[in-house]
Amino acid sequence: MLSVKYLYNVICFLNCGAGLLTSLKARKLFMRGLRAFRAGDFERALNLFQKVRSLEPCVPAVHHNIATAYMKLGDFRRAEKHLLEALKLDSKYTYALISLANLRLELGRLDEAWNFLCSAAEIYKECGLPSNREETDYLLKTLFNLTSKGEIPKENSETVEELLNLLIQELPAKDAQPLMLLKIAVGFGREIERWREQDLKRRLKMKSTPINPDSQLDEVLSRYSKYALVGMGKILQLKGSLEAMKKSELAEKISARLRDSKFLGDLVEKLKHMEKAALTDLLLKGGAMPWNEFAEKYGNDIEESIYWNWHPPKTLMGRLKAMGLIAEGSFDGKEWIIMPKELKPLITTIQKQKHK
Repeated sequence: MLSVKYLYNVICFLNCGAGLLTSLKARKLFMRGLRAFRAGDFERALNLFQKVRSLEPCVPAVHHNIATAYMKLGDFRRAEKHLLEALKLDSKYTYALISLANLRLELGRLDEAWNFLCSAAEIYKECGLPSNREETDYLLKTLFNLTSKGEIPKENSETVEELLNLLIQELPAKDAQPLMLLKIAVGFGREIERWREQDLKRRLKMKSTPINPDSQLDEVLSRYSKYALVGMGKILQLKGSLEAMKKSELAEKISARLRDSKFLGDLVEKLKHMEKAALTDLLLKGGAMPWNEFAEKYGNDIEESIYWNWHPPKTLMGRLKAMGLIAEGSFDGKEWIIMPKELKPLITTIQKQKHK
C-alpha cells in the first residue's frame, strides 16, 4: 500500500524507455546504464547514457536519464538542462515535468515545484494516467513528498484535487486509500488558509484597538483571549492546570508573576541580546514607541498566531508580548508598542543593577 513513507531528499526515477531506441547498440548501452544506476554507480550510468545520446540524440527518455544521473551526482544545473531538452523534444513528456518538480523541491523552490507537477497533472487529465506502474509510482511519490513540505499554493490546489480524483478513480482500491486521506488534507489546507486569514484580521484589529500609553498590566492582559493567556502562563512557568483556570484567574496570576521583581529580573536576564536592546530602547522613549518604528528595528509578529497556547511565538515582538513585557494598541491616531506601567520602574532598576 502506498503511504507517506515514500519520502526522499531527491526522488530520481529512471525512464526504462529502451524500446524507443532504434539501434541495437544504443539499446544495449541504455540497459547497461540502467543497471549501473541501480547499482549506485551514477558516474558510470551517466557515461553510458551520454554514449546513447551520441547515437540517438532525439529520444526524450535518454535526456531524462542523463538528468537523473546528474541529480544523483548533485549537478542540478546540468540536470535541468537535459530535462528541458527532453521537453523540447516532447512537450507532453510527463516524466521530465515530474523530475523538474523534484529538482525544484530539492532547491527549496516549492511554488515552482508545484507548477511543474501541475503541468504534468493537466496532461494526465487530457490524455489519461500513465499506462506503466513505474511512472504512476513516480507521480505518487512526488505528490506525497511535495504535500509533506507544506501547503499547496492556492493557484494549484484545484488542479491537484482534480488529479487526486482521477487517481482515486483509476487506481486499485488498496492504492487509492492513502490518496483519499491526502484529498482530505488538501481540503483541510484550504480551511487552514481561511483560519490564517481570520487570524490576520484579529491581529490587525488588536493592533488598532485603543490603548492608553500608561496602561497597567491588568488592562493589558484583559485584551488577550484565555488561550493566549494559557500560552503566556506556560512561557512564564506558572504552576497548576492553566486550562482549567478562568480567564480572570489566569490574568491575576500572570500579573502577580510579572510584578515579582526577582522573577522579572531572572526573566529579563534570560532574554536574548536584541530583546534586551528593544526593552532598553522602549524605556528610553518613555515606554512607548510607534509600532512601525519598533517593527522596522526589531521585526514584527504579524504572521504569527495569537493562540500562544498552541503556537508559541518565535519573533522578537511576539516573544516580548507573550511574556507580558510589551503590548500594542492605538492612541492619538497612531499604532504603538508600549510597556505596561508597573514594569517600567522595575525593568529600569533591573537593567541598572546589571550594568553596575
